[in-house]
Amino acid sequence: MSQLIHSFAALKVRYHVKAKFVLVGIWNGIFGYAVFFLLNTSFPWLLSTRSAAYMCAIVPAQMLAVINAYICNKYIAFKSEAKCQAIIAEFLRFSTVYVVTFCLSLVFLPAFVCVRS
Repeated sequence: MSQLIHSFAALKVRYHVKAKFVLVGIWNGIFGYAVFFLLNTSFPWLLSTRSAAYMCAIVPAQMLAVINAYICNKYIAFKSEAKCQAIIAEFLRFSTVYVVTFCLSLVFLPAFVCVRS
């Protein structure tokens, strides 16, 4: 009986972490898109071409989205206990995952944007 209770508790913890991970992922997607949307609608007033606006918007939007994702995953989903300099190493390791998607965004964004004149 005690082993059954222990197994149930372990299952509950595992699915609780997965649920938090999924919810944090949904929030990160909404946050990243919202930041890009705000910057993308603001930059055309500052830049001469529409393509320059969305290409310039993706850079700070991606940076803010990665920082948000790190903070949410660190403190909500996984409750990492890294402190001081370990946080920097942890953040750098975390953000390297996003380098590939960032590069792909820079390459494919112009191909998928439908600009209406």
